[in-house]
Amino acid sequence: GKEKGAYYTPVPLVNFMLEELDSIRPFRHGMRVLDPACGSGAFLVQCYRRIIERDVEFSRGKPMRPARLRELLQRHIFGIDRDEDACRVAELSLTLTLLDYVDPPDLRRTPQFRLPKLHGTNIHQGDFFDPAASWRESKEGRSFDWIVGNPPWIELKKGKVSKADQQVWEWIQNKDSKKRYPVGGNQVAEAFAWKVMEHLTEEGQVALLLPAMTLFKDESTGFRKRFFTAAH
Repeated sequence: GKEKGAYYTPVPLVNFMLEELDSIRPFRHGMRVLDPACGSGAFLVQCYRRIIERDVEFSRGKPMRPARLRELLQRHIFGIDRDEDACRVAELSLTLTLLDYVDPPDLRRTPQFRLPKLHGTNIHQGDFFDPAASWRESKEGRSFDWIVGNPPWIELKKGKVSKADQQVWEWIQNKDSKKRYPVGGNQVAEAFAWKVMEHLTEEGQVALLLPAMTLFKDESTGFRKRFFTAAH
């Protein structure tokens, strides 16, 4: 995980970030959530729980209709990750969350019910920085109301960029990107902070977990100057 800049996000921290986001723009039915580096799906699972527990059909202590739970998942929750195993774990985590709100006999009473197929529809294996990624061609590749997550915390170095990081490296090094979207020390998390803004609705909000040094290190002076001018 460390080599990929992937760090586990504790659920209390996920919930804290979602509370902050919710205080700015409360989540409501019909809004769409994206985690552009979803990993095992910690942020998406907690978002899904919030969506379920604010639904008109939800009543604490009572099971919900499986079909309604599937609809809420397929309509609202989306994720992207380069790692296929991570995508599969995220899909499983979301499916298990759905089942948390179902009384098992309900499934026996509705034999026609099928669990949602999330791979390639709601959860996409791919690179968020790949301009030719298949997820961009789908309706899910459009704008989102909430973008959440914990992007990779790695600084890329010229001559030592892995094949997996080639897309984000090319995006950072692109002349237009360098001028419009400066990134301190080739920090991938800062590149994500810029890139997610391309996928927001007009009133969309973002909650990303970034390295604290982004706010202090000299290398990120240009990032801070441009970013806090471009984003609130």
